[in-house]
Amino acid sequence: MVDIWILKNWLLKILFGLMKLRVCIMQHATLRIVKLWALIVNGSLIMKREADLIRFLSCKLLLRRWFSSLT
Repeated sequence: MVDIWILKNWLLKILFGLMKLRVCIMQHATLRIVKLWALIVNGSLIMKREADLIRFLSCKLLLRRWFSSLT
């Protein structure tokens, strides 16, 4: 009975980690579209690059926490 609970807990961690990864990928794709739009509209990507860096680092931190929680 305990083994089933451990397996269920582990599978839930994997599921939540994959959902976080999906959100990170979607944010990255959305940000590329925003960058292209900013380039078309005003030719300046300075603020968009800063936002990209912040999102990349936050996704990296989320994934690192997720992988460390699996062990």
